[in-house]
Amino acid sequence: MIDDRAKGGVGDGAEAPAGEGPGPGAAERPPVVCRKLRTKVAFGSMHPGLRDWRYGASSTAVYWCLATLETAGPDDGYAHPHCCCAGRSCFVAPADDGADERAPIA
Repeated sequence: MIDDRAKGGVGDGAEAPAGEGPGPGAAERPPVVCRKLRTKVAFGSMHPGLRDWRYGASSTAVYWCLATLETAGPDDGYAHPHCCCAGRSCFVAPADDGADERAPIA
């Protein structure tokens, strides 16, 4: 028997379970997560319709913190989109959309 992940179910981020944010094609913005949170999934996918990595819906993604380079942040809490959000002592807000912190090249 093929499980849900093999059929393109929730495990691969293809659709949103109830209460976990919008599914593919929704106009709502993804959750705000710490600027220091990283995962290989964040660099995109060739498959259209997959949910944004910041929802934390993937059952196979590995997350790490750029401050510690570990799977835990400076406060020893897990590095995961559900944990690395506003209110956490080590949270760093993301840059404004479209803003580039680097000086313009003259």
